[in-house]
Amino acid sequence: MICRMNAYGAAVLVLLSAIPADSRGQDFDSAAREATLVFEARVVARDSSTMRLAFGGVSRTVVRVGRVLRSPEGVIGLDGAYVTVVVRDTSNLAVGAHVVFLAVGTALGRSLVAEELFRVGVTTLDAVQTVANQIRAADSTNLDLAIRSRVRDSEKVILGLVESTTPVKLSDAIQLGRGEHVPDWVRARVRIISTYAGSPAAYATVFVASADEANDMWGTVRTGQRYILLLRPTASLPSRFRAGLEATGTYFVLDAADIRPASDSSRVLRLVR
Repeated sequence: MICRMNAYGAAVLVLLSAIPADSRGQDFDSAAREATLVFEARVVARDSSTMRLAFGGVSRTVVRVGRVLRSPEGVIGLDGAYVTVVVRDTSNLAVGAHVVFLAVGTALGRSLVAEELFRVGVTTLDAVQTVANQIRAADSTNLDLAIRSRVRDSEKVILGLVESTTPVKLSDAIQLGRGEHVPDWVRARVRIISTYAGSPAAYATVFVASADEANDMWGTVRTGQRYILLLRPTASLPSRFRAGLEATGTYFVLDAADIRPASDSSRVLRLVR
């Protein structure tokens, strides 16, 4: 899909996905919930691109990024970059126009694939800040929805102090039988400070999937730190995941989203009620 870069230089993100013409109907609130990339920019060129793209029927606009209001995890250094935006249409996008774009973006290597969902014309920094405040409110709503969904899937929700962690050692036979994409585990002894949902107890044994470079969505905890943990019984894990783990009376945390900072106590307590 990409042929070569042009004279705008190397500091570019390429937005490759074509958008149906009727997608313009999305409102700001819906776009604010769904967008993974939100940024303020100035239009540099209409019907142009920082790269040659091997598809037709798509309106493209080159902009220079100013302030980034939301970006996908791991995407950094967008400020000042020239970006090719695949837009629904080019109305109100004259050269020099000041715009906040709401888009769905996915990092692919050194480029970014995104789809514009909505845009807001702005004329002052106060207007940009107004949009930023709306995006911050949407971020808070999105986080509430995500936590509430995960709470529903949890047997116990606690605030706990990690007193010790020990890597789980598995036999060679178990290792060979587990297959690919199965995490290593850390056995954590957790002193329960507060129980937000589930049966109260003094301690919990929690198997935490050990994060690594390839699977940064897996969780990690550190001895001496307090966390809010959304726990499910180890016995509910698929057999190849729980092989070698003590299943009776223990819990697991597989996803980093089930480990919340202790500072989120008020938010989580509100959402479990």
